[in-house]
Amino acid sequence: MLNATRASLFSKPDSFFAGMLNGRQPTPSEKLLLVERAIQRLAATPMYKNDLYTVQIESCPPFVHLHIHRNDWGPCKDWREFQLIKNQLVGEENEAVELFPRKAGSWTPPIPTTCGCTPIRNSASRSACRIG
Repeated sequence: MLNATRASLFSKPDSFFAGMLNGRQPTPSEKLLLVERAIQRLAATPMYKNDLYTVQIESCPPFVHLHIHRNDWGPCKDWREFQLIKNQLVGEENEAVELFPRKAGSWTPPIPTTCGCTPIRNSASRSACRIG
């Protein structure tokens, strides 16, 4: 799976990586470094995959971050799919809110959706979850 992901990332145009370099097109060595860092991160964390999405789970106590991307690296559009993923991996009792970046920080990352959730400690507390 990682080799297919590596090949998919390398096939992306340089403009795909420009957001990670303040709008500048990457040199071949920078593109290689960005792809290899993404592969290392993917290899180091638990991952789930279905026919449409891949979800990487990163523990950042007290949060759990779900990095969700489409397998074709296209845009993620349907919040109901995010909710189903969140419910299955984090639990139905955690809530999610979609976050849109400010205009100056707006760019298309290689893993476009991140969901960070806190576990519910008791029935009176509520969790926070961010998708953005």
